[in-house]
Amino acid sequence: MTQPSDLPPNQDDGYRWPLALKVGAGLGGLVLVGGAATAIWGRTVVNQQVIPRLEVALAETLERPVQVGQLEHFTPTGFRIGPSHLPPTEAVQTEATVEAIDVSISWRDLLFQRTLRPSLTLIDANVIVVQAADGRWVDLTLPEPDEDEGFISFKLGEVQVENAQVSVTSLVPRPDAIVVAETILLEAINGNAYLTPLEDAEVDELVFDIGGTLGEGTFQAEGSGQIEQQALNLSIRTNNLPTVGVNMFLPPELGLRGGTLNSKLTAEVRLQDEVQPMTARGIAQFRDGEVLISQLPEPIRDLNTTLRFQGDRVLLEETALSLGTIPLTAAGTVDFETGYDLTAAVPAVSLAQVTALLDFDLPVQAAGSFQFEGAVSGPLDQPSLVGQIASLGPVQADRVTVDSLSANFAASLDQFTLQALRVIPAAGGFITGQGEVDLTRLDNPSFAFDLQADLPGDALAGLYGVALPNQAVIGPVQAVCELGGTLADPQAVVQFELPESTYPGGGQARFRDSTLVVDQTQFQVEGGQVNATALARFDRGDWSADITTANVPVERFTDRARGLLSAVVNASGSLQNLSLAAIQASGTARVVDAEVALAPGAPSLLERGDWGTAFRWAGNGVEVERFAAPGVAAAGFIATNLANNLDGRPPIDTVNLAVQLSAYNLERLAPLIPEAARAEVTLAGLTSFAGRVSGPLANLRLRGDAQLDNLAVNAFAFEPRLAGPVNL
Repeated sequence: MTQPSDLPPNQDDGYRWPLALKVGAGLGGLVLVGGAATAIWGRTVVNQQVIPRLEVALAETLERPVQVGQLEHFTPTGFRIGPSHLPPTEAVQTEATVEAIDVSISWRDLLFQRTLRPSLTLIDANVIVVQAADGRWVDLTLPEPDEDEGFISFKLGEVQVENAQVSVTSLVPRPDAIVVAETILLEAINGNAYLTPLEDAEVDELVFDIGGTLGEGTFQAEGSGQIEQQALNLSIRTNNLPTVGVNMFLPPELGLRGGTLNSKLTAEVRLQDEVQPMTARGIAQFRDGEVLISQLPEPIRDLNTTLRFQGDRVLLEETALSLGTIPLTAAGTVDFETGYDLTAAVPAVSLAQVTALLDFDLPVQAAGSFQFEGAVSGPLDQPSLVGQIASLGPVQADRVTVDSLSANFAASLDQFTLQALRVIPAAGGFITGQGEVDLTRLDNPSFAFDLQADLPGDALAGLYGVALPNQAVIGPVQAVCELGGTLADPQAVVQFELPESTYPGGGQARFRDSTLVVDQTQFQVEGGQVNATALARFDRGDWSADITTANVPVERFTDRARGLLSAVVNASGSLQNLSLAAIQASGTARVVDAEVALAPGAPSLLERGDWGTAFRWAGNGVEVERFAAPGVAAAGFIATNLANNLDGRPPIDTVNLAVQLSAYNLERLAPLIPEAARAEVTLAGLTSFAGRVSGPLANLRLRGDAQLDNLAVNAFAFEPRLAGPVNL
C-alpha cells in the first residue's frame, strides 16, 4: 500500500512510510518498558511508573497528549493494557482509540540476553485521520535512540492489528471542486509487521502483511522494506475496490464519480532512485468509471480499461470510454524508456453529438457523421499525435450536400498541423487546405492556414433559387484564402475569381481588427464594368458598400429595357438587421440611348434617348428625387414588391409621381389598351400633361391638366387641340 504524497515539503523522507508503522515503532519501543517492569516488578510498578512514563514518552514523540490505558492482567507470555486514546488537538485533529493492547515478551531473551523483543497486538483500533486545513496530516517526530541503552536493551519485534478501522477525511477547503471528497472508510483491517531482527541491529527492516475492506471491495498487501534506504518490495491485490476515495488527493478540477479497481500487482519501490523510483508487474482493471474534468462539458463515462504492468512498460488493453454520447477506444503500450505507442479511435460521431456536447448552435443547419483514428508516439515528455478524420456518408450544411470530408493532422505539445483537408461537394468542385497552430501559448495560440476552392457557382446558387437573367452563367468560382494571426486577433485574406462567368471578374476580401473589407472587386458586363467595395465592422455592428457601373448594357438584366447604364450607389445598415427595410441607400444613374417597354417586343413607352435620375431607397420603395428623359420629367415615390420578381411580374407595386409630359406620342400607349380591343383601337396624336400619376401599375390614375393635339381614335378625329383638367 502507498501513502498520499502531499505531505508538507519540510518533512524528512521518513514520512513516506505509513504512519501506523512509525507510531507503532515509537509506541512499541516505549511499551516495552512496561512489559519488562510487569514481568519483574509487578502490577503496581506498571501502573504507577511504566504507564505514566509511557504516556510522557508518547506525548513527546507525537507532540500531543496521549492517554495510555491501565494494566488489565498478565498473560503467560506478557500482559494486556486496557483502552488507550490519542485525542485530537486544536492543531491536528487526527485521533485514535484502541480497545486493548496485548504485549508478548520472551522471558528467555530477557533473562539470558537482557533484551526485550515484545510483540504488540492492537485490538479493535479505530483511527480517524484528518488532514488539517493547511494540508498537514500529522506532526510526528520519532525520538532518537538512547546511546546508553541501560541494563536492558529494547527492540520492537512484531506489531499486529486485529479488526481495526481507519477513516480518512480532509478539512482542506475545496470550494470549486468538481466532485465532493467523501470520507474514506477502511474496515475489518487485520495485519502484522515484523521489524528489524536482533542479530543485525544496523538493518532497519520490516516485513508486513495487511488487508481489509473498503465499501464492497477488499484489499490485501504484503511486502518487505528497508526504512533508511527507502526501499520496498510490495504485492497488492484488490477486488471490486471503489476508487472514489482518491478525490481527496486529486486537484479540484478533476474527480471520480464511479469505478472499481481489480488488481494483482507486485512493485519494487526505490525512492532514492531518481531515474526510475518504481517498477511494477501484474494486472489492474478499472471498470465502469466516471471521470469529471472541469475543462470538459460532459463527464467521461463507461471508462473500462485493463493495464498490464510489465516492468518498464504498461500495456493498455480493452480500453473504452464515452465523452457525453461519443464513444472512444484505445490500445497500445507506454514504455518508460521509449515512450508512447498508442492508438485511439472514435468509430462514429455525429455533428449533433458534438454540438450537444459543446452546447452550442451552428450558424447553419448541418448534419453528418464522422470517424476518427489516431496514434500517439514519442517520449513520455514529448508525445505526438497523428490522425485522420473522415465523414461517414454525406454531410449536409444548410442546402449544400458534401459527398466527402477528410483531413489528416499531426499534433505535439507545441503545435497542431493540418496536413490535408479535402471537401468534395455533391454539386462538384472541391475545397482543400493545410496549416498549423502554435500551441506554445494556449491562452492565445497563433495559427496560419491556406485554403483553396474551385466550386460550381451556378449549381450552388441554384440550391438557393438564385439564377442570373437572360441565361447568364456564374461558372466556376475559384478562391484562395490565407488565415492567420492569433485567436484574439484573427486575420484573413480571400481572393476570388469567376473566369468563365458571363460577367467574368474577381475581387479580394480582407479581415483584420474585427473589420471585413471587400475591394478590388470588378466584373465585366460585355463592354461595361461593375466595381464594388464594402466594409463591415463587426465590433460596431455596421456595414457600408459602394457600387459603380460604367456602360453596362441594361438589356443584360431585363428584356423590357435597353441602354448603357452608368451609376453610383451607396448603401449602409446594421449587421443585426439585414432586411431591405433596414437598409439605407442612395445613388445616381444615367442610361444612354435608353428604351423601356411594358412587355418584350412592345414599342418603347418613352422616346429613345438619355435618361438621368437621382434616387433614395426608403425601405419599402424608391424615392425618386429627380428623373429626366426625352419629353418626360418626374419625381415622387415608387413602392416595390420584390416578390413579384419570383413569378416574372414587374417588381413595381404602386406609384405616386409628379409627372410632366411634353408632346408625348399617344401611339406609345397602345400596350395599355386591353388586349381584346387592341386590334380594334388605334390612337394617334400628341399630349402634354402636368399632374400626378398614382395607383398600381396595372390601373394607374391620372390627375392634372392635359393638352391633346390632333387626337384621333381609329378614323375619328377630334378638334386639333383639346385642353383641360384630367381625372382618370
